[in-house]
Amino acid sequence: IASFSQQDVAGYLSNSKTGVIPLMAKVAVVLVLLTPDGKAFLFANLISPVVSAFMNAGAKFGNSSLGTSFGGADNVKGFFNSVLTKVTDFNKSSYQIVALGRELLCLAFNPASFLDIHWKLIPYAAALYIFGWLICIAISFYMLDVLFRLGVGCMLLPMAVACGVSKLTSQYSKKTWELFVNVCFNFLMLGIVCNFSIKAVSSLFVFFCFLN
Repeated sequence: IASFSQQDVAGYLSNSKTGVIPLMAKVAVVLVLLTPDGKAFLFANLISPVVSAFMNAGAKFGNSSLGTSFGGADNVKGFFNSVLTKVTDFNKSSYQIVALGRELLCLAFNPASFLDIHWKLIPYAAALYIFGWLICIAISFYMLDVLFRLGVGCMLLPMAVACGVSKLTSQYSKKTWELFVNVCFNFLMLGIVCNFSIKAVSSLFVFFCFLN
């Protein structure tokens, strides 16, 4: 603005970086996205599909499914309700190892006679039971950390949208988006770890049954 001699009126109005018209267009888009309908558009068409896709990709590694989309996730409440539903599915899948250990313990002590108890089965069943609980506890704390970061990202989302107006503040918009992407990859790794643990333990159980 201070150097009119270096640019004409057209450049001042329509320059892609410092022009008034592009800046007004950015402000208009930001104002629309900060409205309730704009935030609903962001959650329904950007945040929810990306998070859902990564969660389902993690589930697919184990030939399981957590659904294909979030239902009614066009706001923060609906989005977190959908995320918590799928996190519960992850937790249930990790509990399979604990259930397998308990089942083996029941089978070991099933005979009515004390002498007929399957003593060889007890150490393996106890190891599965303890190992399963360790996995469940670790996954629970991991999910708490991921959900906390996801909550921070949702709280910062309006500020991140507003910061996208200027190139001086657009870095904060980028960092907020990177936070969502990081959470998505954490959900992906969570699905891989859950399914890998279940498959590994199941394979060991089949091998043990073959030996006996």
